[in-house]
Amino acid sequence: MNRWHDSIAVDASHQNLLVTYIGETVKVTYNANGYAQTVNMGQKSANNASLLLTKLLRPTQTIQQDLDNDGQSELITCEFGVIEGKLSVWKKNAAGTYEANVLSATPGALRTVVVDWNKDGMSDLMTLFAQGDERIVLYLNKGNLKFEEKTLLRFPPVFGSSYFDLVDMNNDGRLDILYTCGDNADLSVIFKPYHGLYLFENQGKGEFKQSYFYPIDGAYKVAPADVDADGDLDLVSIAFYDDIDTNPQTNVLYFENQKGKFKPWSIPIGRMGRWLTLDTGDIDGDGDIDFALGSHPLGLTPGRMRGTWARNGLMGAYLLNLRK
Repeated sequence: MNRWHDSIAVDASHQNLLVTYIGETVKVTYNANGYAQTVNMGQKSANNASLLLTKLLRPTQTIQQDLDNDGQSELITCEFGVIEGKLSVWKKNAAGTYEANVLSATPGALRTVVVDWNKDGMSDLMTLFAQGDERIVLYLNKGNLKFEEKTLLRFPPVFGSSYFDLVDMNNDGRLDILYTCGDNADLSVIFKPYHGLYLFENQGKGEFKQSYFYPIDGAYKVAPADVDADGDLDLVSIAFYDDIDTNPQTNVLYFENQKGKFKPWSIPIGRMGRWLTLDTGDIDGDGDIDFALGSHPLGLTPGRMRGTWARNGLMGAYLLNLRK
């Protein structure tokens, strides 16, 4: 059942693509019309997709992972929703359909990272929630799809949490939290000085301490990568709800890691698109890290660029690393 034509994809992974569709529109809707399906990219036919889940509340992510070590993958879904939303683990039953184990029935589930946090051989989950009760929550896997919940960080509702990732930034053997906030399309659309890029260093025993902040209007994602191949992790960030008229230089930023201190550089493509997505990879096959960006010049657009983007804007862009 191929439904690529009638919904909006927001997340995809692997060659046999697992695709998450938020629904018929990215606008706020109370309708449960999101779904997830796999698409066989090697099969060139109209029947190359298999529907897995339906009637989801504005889902933003679906992950496949064997959480109970029985050799069969479960599905993990983040349903952002509006008033209603969920974080769920779905187990396939004998009939071949999936049954939900709801870990949180609150809206705002945005992104989940699978990690064996306590090194016990079982996959744990860490999830970013936005939408009112903004927080990062650890779900420790206790076996048989039972989880122990612990809130690691909590943010005010006006933060507009947009992304997080787990990475050991200081090479101390503990995973730190990279976090961006800048979703600015709801009840207060003024620019906010606390929107931007944050680094929370892992202090051990589930405690985190903020060690870095850089203000970015409308910050939407950060990607860690050793851009200059010097052995440490640099950062690249994008902004979606940014001040494109007067401050386009913060739309795409490169943070050079200089012995644990970050030096920000502006990448001058801010007015070429409204960057919603960002990913890394060796695009040109020359052995270094490049970046792919996707633009979405719709919705509430600060400044006067919407018409320009509609006529001449880029749908996407590659940032090729020319390091010699």
